[in-house]
Amino acid sequence: MTFRKSLIRVSSESLSRISGLLVVLAFSRIYGVENFGIFSICNVIAMGVVIISDFGAGLYLISNLGGDEKKVNRQFHYIIPYRFIFNLILGWGSWLFFYFSGYNDEWLFILAFMLIWQIALGWVEFIGYAFLASGKVFQDFFIKLIAKVTISIILIYLIWNGLQFVSALQFAAAGTLIGVLFSFILYYRNFSLSGFFASGEDKKELWIKCSPLFVCAFASFACSRNDFLILQWAGITEVELGLFASVARLQDMMLLFVIFFMEAFSVKMSKHFHEKDAELQKKWTFLILSFGVAGVFFATLLTIDPYWLLEKLFGQGFSDGGWILAIWAWRIPLVFMRLTAQYGTATLHAQKESAQLTLAAMAFSVVCNIVVVKMYGVLGVVIVGFGVEVLILTATIFVVRKKLKDNSIEMARLQ
Repeated sequence: MTFRKSLIRVSSESLSRISGLLVVLAFSRIYGVENFGIFSICNVIAMGVVIISDFGAGLYLISNLGGDEKKVNRQFHYIIPYRFIFNLILGWGSWLFFYFSGYNDEWLFILAFMLIWQIALGWVEFIGYAFLASGKVFQDFFIKLIAKVTISIILIYLIWNGLQFVSALQFAAAGTLIGVLFSFILYYRNFSLSGFFASGEDKKELWIKCSPLFVCAFASFACSRNDFLILQWAGITEVELGLFASVARLQDMMLLFVIFFMEAFSVKMSKHFHEKDAELQKKWTFLILSFGVAGVFFATLLTIDPYWLLEKLFGQGFSDGGWILAIWAWRIPLVFMRLTAQYGTATLHAQKESAQLTLAAMAFSVVCNIVVVKMYGVLGVVIVGFGVEVLILTATIFVVRKKLKDNSIEMARLQ
C-alpha cells in the first residue's frame, strides 16, 4: 500500500473513532454518570463478543493488504457463516447470563441493544478489511463514512434533542444494521460472486494464520478491559463505574494521536528492512522515545486540573473522578511507548511473539486485579495498570530488538 493510500485509510479510521468518541461524550453529558457506568460495562461485553466472533479473520485480511482479490473474496465468504453463528451464540449467551444472574430490565435492555450495535459495527469493520485487503481504500472510507460517521452524527443530534437513553441505543443498533446492509451491497457491486468457495489451502491458511492474531487481539482487549468486569464483580457502584469509565475513555482519545501517526508511517518504516540492525534500532528507539515525550506532555496537560477537565468533557458529576485521572494520566507515556513498540512487532511480522507476551500480560493483569480490587478498589486497579504497561513495554522492546537482529543476520546471509 502506498503512503497516500495508507494516509486515506488512517484518516477514515481516525474519523470513525472520533465520531464514536463524540457519541460517548454525548451519552455521558445527557444521561449522567450512573447510566454511563452501565453503558460502559455493556459496551465491554459487546466488544468482547465481536472480537471472539471475528477470531482474528479481520486482522488476517488487513495484514495482507493489496493481496489477491479472488483469494480475499473466497476467504471472506468462507468466514461469513462462522462469524454469524458465533455472533448468535455469544450474543445470546452473554445476554442470558445477565438474565439468569438477576440483573434488572434496564441492564438487560441496554446490553441487548449494545450487543446489536457493536456486532453491526463489527460487520462494517470486517467488510472494510476485505476492501482494504484488495487495495480498495476508497470503498472502505465510504462505508465507514456512511455506516459509522453519519449514524454517529444523527445519533448525537437526536440525543441533544431529548432522545431517551434506551431509544438512543435502539436507533444506533437499527441505523448501523442498515449500514451493514449497505456495506454488503457495495461489496457485491465491486466483487464478482465467482470463486465463492474457498479451497482447502485457503481454509488451512486462514485458520493457521488467524489463531495467533486472535490470541493477540483478545488478550490485548482483555488486558485493557478486564478491570471493568472485575470492578463490577467486586460490587462497586454504577456511579464509580461511570467515573472510572470516563477516565479510560479520555485515555482512548489520547491514543488517537499515536494510532494516526504510527499507522500512517508504518508503511514507510517497513521499507527500511534492508538497513543494518543498528540503524533500524536507532529509528525505532527514536520513535518510542518521541512518543514517550509526547505522552509526558499530554499527561502534564491532563493533570493541571483533572476535576475541571472531566466535568467540562463528560458533564456534571464526573468531576469526582479527578483523583483517578490525576494518577491514571501518568500511564499515558507508557501506553504511547508500548503502542509504538507493538507497531514494530506488526511491521516485523512478529505476531506470534506479540501474542505470547500479550497473553502473559493479560494473565498478570487479571490475577493482580482480582487480588487488589477487594482491598483497594479503583485505586488498586489503576496501580496494577502501571505494572502491566511496564511489563508489556519491556517485553515488546525485547522482541523488536531480537527480530531486528534476526532480520539483519538473514539479510547478511543472503548477500
